[in-house]
Amino acid sequence: MFRTLLASLLLLLAPILFAQGGPLNIAFSVQHATCGSATGNIIASVWGGTAPYTFLWTPTPPIGQGTTGLSDVPPGTYTLTVTDNLGNELSSDATVILTPDLFPPIVDPFPAWSCAGACDAYWNYYIPLSGATMPYTVTFDPVGPTGGASPNGLYFSAMCVGESYSVTVSDDNGCMGTVSGLDVVGPMNPEVVSLAVSGSCPGGSTGGFVMEFTDADSIIVNPGTVNGVLDGNVFTATNLAPGSYVIWVSAGNTPSTPPGTSGGWCSQSFQVDVPVSIDPCGSVSGVVYADLDGDCVQSGSDIGLPYRVLTVQPGNHFMLTDADGLYAAELFYDAYELDAPIAGYAALCPTLPASFTLDAANMAEVIDVSMDPLGGPDAFVVLQAGVHRPGFPVSYTLTIANDGPYAITGVDVGLTYDPLLLFTSASGSPTAAGGGSVDWTIAALAPFSTVQFVVNLAVPANAGLIGTVVNGTASAMASPVDSDPANDTYTITRTIVGAYDPNDKLATTSSRTSDEIYFLDLDAHVDYTIRFQNTGTAEAINVHLTDTISELFDLTSLQILAASHGFTAQLLDGRVLRFDFAGINLPDSTTDLLGSQGFASFRLRPASGLGIGQVLENEADIFFDFNEPIRTNTSVLAVEFSVGVTEAPMDAIFLQPNPANGQIALQLPADAHHYEVLSADGRLMLADQVIDRTVRLDLDRWSQGVYLVRATDGQGRNVIARFVKQ
Repeated sequence: MFRTLLASLLLLLAPILFAQGGPLNIAFSVQHATCGSATGNIIASVWGGTAPYTFLWTPTPPIGQGTTGLSDVPPGTYTLTVTDNLGNELSSDATVILTPDLFPPIVDPFPAWSCAGACDAYWNYYIPLSGATMPYTVTFDPVGPTGGASPNGLYFSAMCVGESYSVTVSDDNGCMGTVSGLDVVGPMNPEVVSLAVSGSCPGGSTGGFVMEFTDADSIIVNPGTVNGVLDGNVFTATNLAPGSYVIWVSAGNTPSTPPGTSGGWCSQSFQVDVPVSIDPCGSVSGVVYADLDGDCVQSGSDIGLPYRVLTVQPGNHFMLTDADGLYAAELFYDAYELDAPIAGYAALCPTLPASFTLDAANMAEVIDVSMDPLGGPDAFVVLQAGVHRPGFPVSYTLTIANDGPYAITGVDVGLTYDPLLLFTSASGSPTAAGGGSVDWTIAALAPFSTVQFVVNLAVPANAGLIGTVVNGTASAMASPVDSDPANDTYTITRTIVGAYDPNDKLATTSSRTSDEIYFLDLDAHVDYTIRFQNTGTAEAINVHLTDTISELFDLTSLQILAASHGFTAQLLDGRVLRFDFAGINLPDSTTDLLGSQGFASFRLRPASGLGIGQVLENEADIFFDFNEPIRTNTSVLAVEFSVGVTEAPMDAIFLQPNPANGQIALQLPADAHHYEVLSADGRLMLADQVIDRTVRLDLDRWSQGVYLVRATDGQGRNVIARFVKQ
């Protein structure tokens, strides 16, 4: 069966052919001539060398000479010669084959599946129908299903579980193709096998549940602040507050799914109610402060440490102090330990971890934590920027923060930006502006205070700038001498784009070496920025962001860097970081393009034990008032060593098309020994030795998302490329 189908595919779907010669490269996509007519198509992709290029086809086609594409050509071999602007040439052949049918017979294809065990199965098959004359007629035996065809393939629906179908597809001229032995299996809907729920303290987040499903490939929980772990078909959620939770479980890419079946995701929703526990609860609260006089008593000059992470064990409870250093949590009666592993500070009183017990005799424990600052005055600077588009304005926001309990008497601040950008205005009475730089002087910075400056620039209205990379650097020189000069500069790199998503997630590694790789030997942390924009028709009164932090990060290393507007931050159950912009009154983009935008940024260090091949993944949800959340892109960083990557690099991996849907073609480097494909969560999807440099992957059963392709040579060097499955 498989060989029959494969042979049919090879007859009609020519692989994307790659040829290389020096710096020039050619890739062909071929659609063969069908129904005995001259309906072949060839599309060439050219890169490398020095543009512009000239194109010469041999033999001379009726139309298309001098271009990268030929259409409606008869069967035969066509040679394309590409010449770049320096006179370098590369020639390569593409062959169009004549077939008598609309498409080769498809015999015993991979089955379709039914979600509910009824007539709800559908089957899609990518196969170009060049040369056909629309409209198409689709007939089924037995009758009942509906179907259609397009120049890109076949699509059938309403097929019944347990049936086996024969299908005939005809174009308007009677040219036919057949599908036989199309089976429908099912039902595939995920069902609950077992459910165990534990209650929560009335004002805390101490509940949870464990659900086992017949099949489970992905889980979405509403509200979206829940973080759980899906292990096989078992989903575990912990640290939940009392309330109702809706769990959407999808199946369709699991080991128990029939291999190679075609169909949609099968999804079911279930409600789980986490009750208020009948078990008694108590509370722990207090303040964490910088004890400047070392007397273990908070006096007027002893300032609370804002937005620092505390831990309570057992239970993996994380708490974030508020802007004044206060914290509070409700917990079940038990014995616990409180710790405050805050970088740059040593605990004075009490000795940490501090043990405490909640019971009927002690229902509310108060633990104030006195911290000794280990360093002197420290100011740091953070730079953020919006999207750069030709002909549109863009804002650069500098945040200068006093990160310690000591006053700073003066700070000189500067911004350098790409002189390609046009200066429009700057806030804060700059001492100098224009020509690629802006300068300010801040008279004083109070402990743990911040000052922001906004510089409005414009990108010239030149579409040719798309793809241009621009840089910006912010700097701060504090008085007295800054105790940590390493955080006195901050550089960003942005690319001028055409289309864009206004709500996105950016990742910046500490070394700035790569946007796609976290180098274990070069990088120390990752800075994440959530950018949002109100693209609605009215102002947004309130905005909040939620971001679930992967367990590959040390959550106690969390550092809030900057935000565009006044905010509060908190850590919720399940390692969820939340920013609230209450009363932001964010205007819509048609009223105020720059004013409709905002951001929040924070820093994390990976947890110990991070290893090569793991993937740091992060995404966020953006809530405008009471609207459904907007999910950002997924930021993906592959974990590697820099050795063998930055020196004597391998050739690149070429992917086509990207993003991809049904199939994707990989052209691997000439010296690649083996390759592997990993999902964004680090799962190994495929690994194989390189026999042929050109590899075609069938993505029909792969989940939507980002995937990494890594090729390695015999010396251990590797190269990584990324593609998106739509």
